[in-house]
Amino acid sequence: MKNMSTLYLSKEQAILEKIDNYIKDKLSDDEKDLLWLELSKSEDFIDRLELELLLMRWAEIYR
Repeated sequence: MKNMSTLYLSKEQAILEKIDNYIKDKLSDDEKDLLWLELSKSEDFIDRLELELLLMRWAEIYR
């Protein structure tokens, strides 16, 4: 059971890193397409992307 949760956390971390790279415009078009496919599988990841974008916008406004 521990291996399954570790595997899930590793996959989740990889997706979060891809979200970060997406926001920083460090992904190729193909990588972006693959990320959107992954995001479509989980509303939580879409929420995370929205949060990251809002925080980035907030930081730009209040620098």
